[in-house]
Amino acid sequence: MNEEDILAGIAALRSGWRDSRDRRLFCKRELAAQGKDAAGVRHDGEYKRLKKTQRHYTKLIRRLERILNRKRARHEKKD
Repeated sequence: MNEEDILAGIAALRSGWRDSRDRRLFCKRELAAQGKDAAGVRHDGEYKRLKKTQRHYTKLIRRLERILNRKRARHEKKD
């Protein structure tokens, strides 16, 4: 993987992360409108699934950023 591929992957994952976040916040607003309190929202299955998806995207983004930073550090060390 070269730097451009990694950056493209990070951009795609961030887009997915944002989409997941928007859907999760929409779900939260809908549940609150239905009269659920904060604990009820947290225990909702759909909300939990969206939160888990968002955490997964976060892990993947951090992993690619770590790889990118290591590549950049190695490149600077060579110069």
